[in-house]
This record gives sequence, C-alpha cells and structure tokens, in this order.
Amino acid sequence: QQAIPMPQGGNQMHHWDLLDQSPGGFALLREATGHARVAIGDLLGISHSPDGPWQTGIVKRVRYRGEEDLIVGVQKLMEQVEAVNVTSPDQQEPVPGLFYRGQTTPVTAATLLLPIGRWSSGQSVSVTRLGSLLLGRVVELTTQFEIFEVTAR
Repeated sequence: QQAIPMPQGGNQMHHWDLLDQSPGGFALLREATGHARVAIGDLLGISHSPDGPWQTGIVKRVRYRGEEDLIVGVQKLMEQVEAVNVTSPDQQEPVPGLFYRGQTTPVTAATLLLPIGRWSSGQSVSVTRLGSLLLGRVVELTTQFEIFEVTAR
C-alpha cells in the first residue's frame, strides 16, 4: 500500500505494509518509522500503486509496536476519487478538493471533500471539469476537512 497524508500533511508518499483489510478499512504497518507524525483524524490517500487508482481514508487508531513500528487503523471514506479545484462566489481563489462520483449499486451519493471552515450546506460551488454543484448535507466532519453530498445545479 502507498499512503499520502492529505491535504495539510503535505504530499510525501510512504510505503506501508497491509496487515489486515475489511470492507470498512485497513490496518497498515510502517516499520522503523522514527516516530512518524500520524494522528487520529488525519486524511490519507491510499493506493496499491503510485499511479492509482486512489481512495481516501481517515486515521482512526494509532499505536506503536516496539520502539519504532507504527500500526495505523484507517477507515475507508471514498474510493475512486478525483482531485478538483473548487471556488464559490465569495471564495474566488481555488481550493483543492476531492470529488467522488457515487455509485448505483449499492446506491451512494456523489460527495465532495473540502478543507474545513468556509463551506455550508445549500451553497453553490464551481468545480473544475464538473461545473456548478450544490453542497448538500455534511456526511463527515473532522478538524481538518468536511465531506458534503453534492448535486448538479
């Protein structure tokens, strides 16, 4: 597994060993980390290959095994995400986000992951390559990001 802390942790790629996997998440191991900085609530980009496809996950558990081996429990958030830039009428400077198109089986809504703080349900945003979207209800909220259901305008 490859993992990249996103968006505030930078974009350095690290190799992790997959210890366990379930429909809802992963247990990942990074040996001899030198006490790498990973915290509960961090957003990770995860892929089997540096070329993707990528999915996102949120760190739910962190523990050290021995002196330096780091084990991280990651809850899956979205699979097959697309990096986008987002603007709104009051926020002209583009902000990076992650768009998930949703799926029909099982039915899941399209969602947009954005940095915390400047967005609200009912707000119209412009998304690169997608056009205008309406932010719906918040489906995930952390100290670093929020995920909104979205619909086309």
